Amino acid sequence: MKAKTHIKTLIAIIMLLPSIIFSQEDYELWGMTFRGGKSDMGTIFKTDENAENLEVQYDFFKTDGYDIDSGVIEASNGKFYGLSPYSGLYLYGVYYDSDNIGGVLYEYDPATGVFETKFRFGVDEFEVINSTNGKRPEGALIEVNNKLYGMTREGGDHGDGVIFEYDYLQDTFTKLHDFNDLNGRAPEGELTYASNGKLYGMTSVGGDYDDGVIFEFDLNTNTYTKKIDFDDNALNPGRRPYGSLFEASNGKLYGLTSEGGTNDSGVLFEYDFITNTLTNLFNFGLAGTSGAYPLGTLVEGPNNSLELFGTTSEGGTEDYGILFKYNISTSTFTTQLSFASSNNLGYSPGPKLTLASNDKLYGVTEYGGASGIGSLFEYNPSTGQSSLLYGFNINSGYYPYAGLFEASDGKLYSVANKTRYGVVDSFNSMFYSFDLSTNSYNPILKFNSSTDGAGPDGSLIYSENRQKFYGLTLRGGINDSGAIFEYNPISNIYTRLHSFDEPDNSSEMGILPRASLLEASNSKLYGTAFRGGSNELGMLFEFDLSTNTFAKKHDFGQVLGGTPLGDLVQASNNKIYGMTSVGGQGVYMETLVPVGVIYEYDIDTENYTKIHDFNLENGAFPNGGLIEATDGKLYGMTLNGGLQDGGVIFEYDFTTGFNKLHEFEYNGINGFRPYGNLLQFDANTLYGLTSEGGVNGDGTIFKYDIQTNTFSKVFDFNDVSTGAIPLGSLTKLNNKLYGVTSEGGIHDYGIVFEFNPQTLSFTKTFDFDSQNGRLPVTTTLVVLDRNTLTTNIVEENKIIVYPNPAQQDIHITTDAHITKVSLFDALGKEVYLEMTGNTVNVEPLKSGIYILKVETDKGSNSKKIIIN
Repeated sequence: MKAKTHIKTLIAIIMLLPSIIFSQEDYELWGMTFRGGKSDMGTIFKTDENAENLEVQYDFFKTDGYDIDSGVIEASNGKFYGLSPYSGLYLYGVYYDSDNIGGVLYEYDPATGVFETKFRFGVDEFEVINSTNGKRPEGALIEVNNKLYGMTREGGDHGDGVIFEYDYLQDTFTKLHDFNDLNGRAPEGELTYASNGKLYGMTSVGGDYDDGVIFEFDLNTNTYTKKIDFDDNALNPGRRPYGSLFEASNGKLYGLTSEGGTNDSGVLFEYDFITNTLTNLFNFGLAGTSGAYPLGTLVEGPNNSLELFGTTSEGGTEDYGILFKYNISTSTFTTQLSFASSNNLGYSPGPKLTLASNDKLYGVTEYGGASGIGSLFEYNPSTGQSSLLYGFNINSGYYPYAGLFEASDGKLYSVANKTRYGVVDSFNSMFYSFDLSTNSYNPILKFNSSTDGAGPDGSLIYSENRQKFYGLTLRGGINDSGAIFEYNPISNIYTRLHSFDEPDNSSEMGILPRASLLEASNSKLYGTAFRGGSNELGMLFEFDLSTNTFAKKHDFGQVLGGTPLGDLVQASNNKIYGMTSVGGQGVYMETLVPVGVIYEYDIDTENYTKIHDFNLENGAFPNGGLIEATDGKLYGMTLNGGLQDGGVIFEYDFTTGFNKLHEFEYNGINGFRPYGNLLQFDANTLYGLTSEGGVNGDGTIFKYDIQTNTFSKVFDFNDVSTGAIPLGSLTKLNNKLYGVTSEGGIHDYGIVFEFNPQTLSFTKTFDFDSQNGRLPVTTTLVVLDRNTLTTNIVEENKIIVYPNPAQQDIHITTDAHITKVSLFDALGKEVYLEMTGNTVNVEPLKSGIYILKVETDKGSNSKKIIIN
């Protein structure tokens, strides 16, 4: 029996398996983008073996919406529609979080529970910042003849807002009018569809006196007409209207201004669109109990009573606002209710009351109530009685402000302004319903939420045993701090397996994973989180797929290394190796420089060991991972460091230790600041990418000969034509190299490329355009043999290979008829094997990892084999 030796590297399988030739026409390349797709939260995509014909397989999803103060409506198709002034920021930023676009129009289908963003304001179809169609929509939508109408507060040709139309049957958006200062700007509230068939609305400022206007829009002619300039004099009293107009049963429009009038506390007015006259009916602020500064919209009481009801933001017995009634017939104003802490109804009422089908009024307060964070109340106009129906809860939405809407199912619907993640308050609003028959509150969905995960900042890995992909997302999950997921390429089913910790002061179990997973020889997944853990510098974890259990294995820190960014690798000694981007005890010129470490983790003993400290001279701030080459050494790169501070290529010998091989020159023509991992192309050649430098400053492709210790640049990226800033790693398939860039290309969102090392020819095979993904940051393309995958669905777990690892013989058990057995080494070369019956003799072979391909009359299957 031959002596037992170390098995060869698992990383050879991950990085070199694409070179094994099974059935090349069935190869696919799979990858991920950090942003883009339907929700701009990233995509999983695949291409053919030539990196062409890209298809999105999965869109990471987010319920767009943030800091929402406007309500929803139910359209004639039974779906709910609403507006949000922003798409939403993540709880805390790392990068690419600054593009919180200028609002969305969203749809929610109560029959299916499906949320969808229908239009994104402030950007064009390629996610390029463009406010021509408006920005920051506010107020609710209205429906006229199966079309929705609304306004934005900003954007448009003049930056003063727009009127728009959305046809939900055709899924088309049309801008109808650009506001422009003298004709009114910054509209507030919603439009009103009057009995004369025209739309009416108000702007908060602009007009001749910059105090706002009343306007008319004719849908038949698409004509905008300014009707009234608020000037706060006897002719047009009041200024700065912040609500909407309301048409009463007498055919006239009524509204409120937030300021102006006799007491400069706002007015209640009447507008007659037939005579184009505005009449001041009441001046707020005359007495403390009469209320001041109304910010909302009036509603008429039951049975066409000509009694208008509304709220003010201040005034009343405790200066927390009032609920008032104005009788049009008698010109009488009455304070009906003072919001106060003493009556437990809440205070700071929302700007709009809703008359429900039971002839009662319903509204919300932003503060107060049973929990002090808002209330939902009922007011009976007939009896003058009021009741607290619900006190908002910190865990299911709070600080409500938007008005309620009674839907066809008899329930009230609206949006609460804030929610909470752990101990973090957020403006991720909550869409909710309230059942009047049972007085029960139901949180429906949280806005700006990606519960299944979003924003992947690493690569997929493929599990041959499970025939599924696994990966990490930087964002999303239950706590918006990242997730572990599984993706089945046959069923196209995405499953979130784990959500990382709550984003509080400890985040003990890790947050924000920014690398790829590793499937180790024990069939468990290992990975790292960028932040969290006991020291807030990240942690190393294990995920057991057989039990779906997550376990922390190590807390990173200052001395032993912190903030891991790169991938893990399991080497031939069965131990896991990785790097941290900071920490350690490196010393340069007698000064402590904590610029990262190389570490080892033993999955059997669960021991973590630091094995090297970077120290500027020998490299600094590694952002990628390690590979084990066929010579048994580890190879990697650092982002910075070296005497020229452009990063280094290094090797780590388990016997002799660390050796710096090559220094990149800062701003050098050969490239600098290498990201990602190296790739072993053949026995002596490594390939890699630099993110910057080169002739065009956009990064380079290089090769390094580990036998002769020679470095060569082989290609310069060039922005639009060939992409720019590659941050991932290369993949080998059919003796060609494939990869992505994070920027450049036609839309500057990155590209997919092919590079032929034999001919030095470069081909841009695909431009990302946001709809199919953008910003593929640290992604490495993964090769999938579709033919093997397809047959494994039928024959899954029907071919058994044992023992594994093996020293002498491997036995194959299957209920099918074996037609051929092939064995391939780590470089994809078919090796000779001796076979008797269903037994393969592997004793003559060198130690290492091999691929055993078994072909039967029912299909084929491939297994990893470890020979030691």
